[in-house]
Amino acid sequence: EDESGDPNLFCQALKKELMNRGVEFHFDSTIDSFNLENNKITHVNYFNNDKLNSLKCDAVTVALGSASRFLLAKYNINLDLYPVKGFSITYEIKDTSVAPEVCITDESGKIAISRLGNRLRVAGTAELSDYNTEINEARCSALIDRVKTIFPLIENNLLSGFVNFFETREYIIFVHRTSALFILLLVIYINYFIYKKNSAISQNYLLLTFNFTFILQILLGVMMTFQNIPWHLALAHQGNSIILFLITLSMWILSKKSLQKNFNEETLS
Repeated sequence: EDESGDPNLFCQALKKELMNRGVEFHFDSTIDSFNLENNKITHVNYFNNDKLNSLKCDAVTVALGSASRFLLAKYNINLDLYPVKGFSITYEIKDTSVAPEVCITDESGKIAISRLGNRLRVAGTAELSDYNTEINEARCSALIDRVKTIFPLIENNLLSGFVNFFETREYIIFVHRTSALFILLLVIYINYFIYKKNSAISQNYLLLTFNFTFILQILLGVMMTFQNIPWHLALAHQGNSIILFLITLSMWILSKKSLQKNFNEETLS
């Protein structure tokens, strides 16, 4: 089975274990050259804080990746190595229900997705650009767009501050659905109130339009829930909410005009 892990945590644990066994580490150092005796390396010369140091050794392992060729070229050792630049993005997962628990390979998008605790690492594509370390924004955007397609709710985890006040999707959905329930009860009351006033609801076209639009809004919300919020339903849901708002605004304006008209008639009489 495929498995994934956090390389940073692995290296930290490995470093701790090796230090317990007596291994010394020299960080923030740049290797300059080797001292040779009888075609054998006896010392490694390196810079640390602009100071040249020399480390005695019995054997040397060169593990500098594609940069190994530059160091060993001084000693007529030619390595057929060439750098390949990869791209990755990392999401902080605040809602575990929107992210996969296992490693996923998206063959069509040429990306790999790994769950690293409360983070999601997405990596993919390879760029042959010599030793250029500049970030290709187009490739990064392609990764982000692909993640949005596969996991549309992942992007919400990047929100912070008041926008994501409740921090988890469950709370946001609870508030959204509770508000929708109260509005539904209000709509039922308004229709009942008009009916008790002996007003013909069938002749109130604005109210009928509001009722239809509101029922459509509920249906779209239910469909989104069962279909994991596809983009076309989300777009229809948001567009319908704007129409619903405009109808509500129109009803409010007309009701104010009606109240003003009744007041003027009572004043004249």
